[in-house]
Amino acid sequence: MASFVDSCVLWPVQLVAIVVLAQDIPQGLAVIVLVAQSLVWPLYTISMHARFGQTVGKMVTRVRVLDARTEAPITPRQAVLRDGIPALLTLGLAGYQAFLILTTAASPRDVTSGEALAASTAFWLLALIPLVWFVAEVLTMLTNERRRALHDFIAGTVVIRTNVDDRLDRA
Repeated sequence: MASFVDSCVLWPVQLVAIVVLAQDIPQGLAVIVLVAQSLVWPLYTISMHARFGQTVGKMVTRVRVLDARTEAPITPRQAVLRDGIPALLTLGLAGYQAFLILTTAASPRDVTSGEALAASTAFWLLALIPLVWFVAEVLTMLTNERRRALHDFIAGTVVIRTNVDDRLDRA
């Protein structure tokens, strides 16, 4: 649920990028927009986890990311480790799209809409890697007592429920 809320928070930025990329714009600008769009999610999650230990979605769903050993707030390094692999996978796909925009006759609109990507074996391989990562995350989470996903083991973090009722703090 937290990811859904975070997606809603970032939806306006993604919408602007989609609208811009759907226009007939120069290749260089399309690459800049594409890379910027790809950086929004990782920068959001890394900065929010590093600063607050939770994203807006985690705040709404009352969960927080802590250091697995000490249950102290996580460090910026842990935030990067936690979200680094999905960030690299996203940037890899964006990099491939940027490569297609800059090296083919396809328009940025065709590349970002998927028309030029659908016929590409490299695209399907790049799309398969995040699926394998996701399955590994779920399997890892389902097979340990603290329900830590693979990224939690990499970063040394754990997600906990917060039981503090914010309404009581305001009273």
